[in-house]
Amino acid sequence: MYKKVKRFSLLAAVFGFISFSSFCQYTTAVGVRFNSAPALTIKHALSKKNAIEGLLFGYGNGLTGTLLYEVHQNLGEKILRWYYGAGGHVGVWREGRRRYGPYYIEDGGFHLGADGILGIEYTFSGAPLNLSLDWKPAFQIIGNPGLYLGDVGLSLRFAVR
Repeated sequence: MYKKVKRFSLLAAVFGFISFSSFCQYTTAVGVRFNSAPALTIKHALSKKNAIEGLLFGYGNGLTGTLLYEVHQNLGEKILRWYYGAGGHVGVWREGRRRYGPYYIEDGGFHLGADGILGIEYTFSGAPLNLSLDWKPAFQIIGNPGLYLGDVGLSLRFAVR
């Protein structure tokens, strides 16, 4: 009886993994997101429909990290999906030195905000490549507060199945 249960559990795990990997297309994908401030991107599947994505932007004298939770849905075929999600960002920047009376001070600051994301992605079936186009609006709370709507990016990632 124990061997039957063990075999059934192993068989269920194998079929579950196969169906999960065919739906999700990859476990982790790493690459570059191109827009006005290029970023490193890493996306990791948490389940069949959920993923987390981390972005690291470097621009001028600043650095910003973004973490997003995403929900993925099929769009016709399993290799074409659309997704939406939300998260936040935190970053720092330094503008340089400026003179204040007899002293020099460093200009710079810290920023913090909330982000949304809406996109579409395609994973090539014959190659370990993932391509996505997304729109990532942001609401900056600290450090130049405001709503920023112009962030559209194209990501090219190496997908690990």
